[in-house]
Amino acid sequence: MDLHEHESAVIVQIPASLDTASPVNTRVATYDADGLNMLLSGRGLATLKLKSGAFPLKSGSSYDVSINGTSATVKAADDLLVIPL
Repeated sequence: MDLHEHESAVIVQIPASLDTASPVNTRVATYDADGLNMLLSGRGLATLKLKSGAFPLKSGSSYDVSINGTSATVKAADDLLVIPL
């Protein structure tokens, strides 16, 4: 990361992991109490696993997920969302 004068960067741990067999470029745009917004670029199958954190997840609850403009509903189990990409 190349920072200039009067610039700074903030690194915050996000309770998410990405399982994939090939490299993926990842950019987290936002992660807060309203949800996670990330941009992923790669090839092949991947699975995003998101644990409860700033965005609270509740086992048995359903959450709306949008991937490339297509919406789906995913149900949390054990305070974890598993999202196939």
